[in-house]
Amino acid sequence: YAEWLAEAFNHLGLDRAPVAGLSYGAFLALNLALYAPERVTHLILLSPDLPLARPTLRGMRFAAAMMFFPTRKTVSQFLQRTSVKGYAANDPYFEQRLSGNTGVRSLRHLRPHVTHQELQELKTSTLILWGQEELLVNPLEALQTARRLIPHLEAEIIPNAGHALNRDQPQQVNARILEFIQSR
Repeated sequence: YAEWLAEAFNHLGLDRAPVAGLSYGAFLALNLALYAPERVTHLILLSPDLPLARPTLRGMRFAAAMMFFPTRKTVSQFLQRTSVKGYAANDPYFEQRLSGNTGVRSLRHLRPHVTHQELQELKTSTLILWGQEELLVNPLEALQTARRLIPHLEAEIIPNAGHALNRDQPQQVNARILEFIQSR
């Protein structure tokens, strides 16, 4: 994926750019920053599923059901728990995520792998945001570990937000991202 993203930069004529990702997308953004740090000016990781804290039992329950048996029901149950607001059945974003993750053979490939050493060697200025009601990990534990491991880090927890924190608190998340990019 990192090679593909670097190639996408080339086709777009981008030498360097800020890169952001949510959940598995945060892993993909981090992967690019590790693979080609000269290409990433700012790294923004929203609700990253990284080895920074133990998975919560609640999150494992819903994520495992979705990953091993990706039916409309299991994917819907997982997605509904990622947002403190929830989703309406006719929400186009919800339907897109539901359709994209339903009926595939398995979503087990989504489990990213990155080592603590790789995080310690990260050269890119990084912002990590978790929702206070994060489903997959304890956000306080993840925040403490991230601060210990990652150089050039700004990290915080967004109140009244879950795993889908950009949906739950879009103005606050967007403002924090812009502040981070403009301050560095």
